[in-house]
Amino acid sequence: MDLSECAVGRLATISRHPWELARRSFVERMVRSLRGQSPQAIGRILDVGCGDAFITSHLSHCHADLRVDGVDTALSHEIVPRIAGSGGKLHLVPSMALLDREAGPIGLILVLDVLEHVPDDVSFLRSIVGHPLVDSRAHFLITVPAFSFLYCSHDRLLGHHRRYRFGQLKRVAAAADLAALEGGYLWLSGFWVRAVQWLLEKLHLVLPLQQTQVSCWHAERLETRLCQNLLELDLAVSRFLAKAHLRLPGLSCYLICRKRG
Repeated sequence: MDLSECAVGRLATISRHPWELARRSFVERMVRSLRGQSPQAIGRILDVGCGDAFITSHLSHCHADLRVDGVDTALSHEIVPRIAGSGGKLHLVPSMALLDREAGPIGLILVLDVLEHVPDDVSFLRSIVGHPLVDSRAHFLITVPAFSFLYCSHDRLLGHHRRYRFGQLKRVAAAADLAALEGGYLWLSGFWVRAVQWLLEKLHLVLPLQQTQVSCWHAERLETRLCQNLLELDLAVSRFLAKAHLRLPGLSCYLICRKRG
């Protein structure tokens, strides 16, 4: 969750939205797949724009043999102890300049729904790719919201500068000296839900959102689990189609890249 979506005092009691849970499972599967392909190249993971470290924390427990770092400019001395209380397993800092240089090179970088928040996405991504701790063989997993015409109150609430088509994301990655290995659209069902929301807002049939759906989820465990399972099925179908180069529209884009050596 983006730290702008929740109050600091609620970090320990947040009811997780099924989207967050399904997204976490997707990232975990991707990390395991990439580790299987390049086991020696990935000894350290960096989550850029880690927010409340929901995914970062999960990875630190699932991959106890790896060093997992999280960076987010919204992290502060007040927030870090609340979300890093896992026996020192998490390494959270507000800037890449503060990353531990003695902990070894970074072989996998997660840039999950971050590029849309920065005015100059190419320069931002270049600064990560060119960081001295990023290994010459490093892989990147990037996700961004898809399709500019879906820009609505949800994006304004989160401070998004833009949404992307898949080709646009590939061009940004190439300009940052990354070679695309796999990618496409995710959340096929979510695309239509957001399209309806966008249309209703355009027609002034509903009021703009005052808070994101992720930040105000309050459902029973069974309902949450059912929604999570459906979303995970959506993600599995999305990725299968993406790997087959079938570009059906989705709510997000993803791209797996490798640093050009």
